[in-house]
Amino acid sequence: MRKLKLTLGILMIAALFVPLSECSRGKKLDTPPPPKTFVQKIFPRSDAQTDYDYGATRLGPSLNGVLTLIAFGWPLTLALLNGRVSGKRRAWIFYTLEILLGAGTIYWIYAVTEASTRLWGAYFVFSLTIAYIIAALVDLGRGLRGARAP
Repeated sequence: MRKLKLTLGILMIAALFVPLSECSRGKKLDTPPPPKTFVQKIFPRSDAQTDYDYGATRLGPSLNGVLTLIAFGWPLTLALLNGRVSGKRRAWIFYTLEILLGAGTIYWIYAVTEASTRLWGAYFVFSLTIAYIIAALVDLGRGLRGARAP
């Protein structure tokens, strides 16, 4: 589970650079926009009609920036600490923290993208977080079972 969590943590940092949502500015152009290339469809850029939201653009010296850093950074931090905690008597507290932070990340991404159209990046972050929560649940189950063994 440790390698899986580490991989998911690295992918969460990479997910800072995927498009989370798009929001229309409400302006209508007289001419249709030029067709987008494949790369522009996968990683769109804001234009005169539409704003695109990326996690990395939210980072900064504000409450929003700190919460974004926590939402995307905790999996890697806790995955690196996982080796020190596993097998300890009170490891279940650590695994419970991972589950709670995962729920917080899902809520944060949901709240940030609620007013606009969610893009593939938001669902990518949801799936990474859910996979990490499942891994934490497995670790929690192993830890509780090991604590009850005589």
